[in-house]
Amino acid sequence: MEFKDSAYSSDALDVHTDTNYFTDSAGLQLFHLLSHEGTGGASSLVDGFYAARTLQENSAKDYAQLAQTKLFYHASGNAGLSIQGQTAFPVLVHDEITKMLTQIRWNSADKAAFAVDLEAQPNELNNWYIAAR
Repeated sequence: MEFKDSAYSSDALDVHTDTNYFTDSAGLQLFHLLSHEGTGGASSLVDGFYAARTLQENSAKDYAQLAQTKLFYHASGNAGLSIQGQTAFPVLVHDEITKMLTQIRWNSADKAAFAVDLEAQPNELNNWYIAAR
């Protein structure tokens, strides 16, 4: 089985963070390529904390949406393997005590269900997608 838009194909990947499906996901992940035969392999790096700060300055409402709405994630791209987190996290994770932004969890390919009560908050998903754009 081939997985489009995954690390296991030659297709380019969207900007993302890895291991969002783990309770304690990777903070900084580095790869060391010892040899390379072929073409491709270019990387895109994004300063997510700068992007979050810019969003907060330009749209506090959208920032709050991404900091409050929790999502579940799952591992995608590996045939026959299912890794699903037991806890939902918002895209923008803050320290409970200091309220400082400590982590960004962003991966469209690994996003699973939203942890929201749609009866209590019927517009929650629509608001999340507006903020994510």
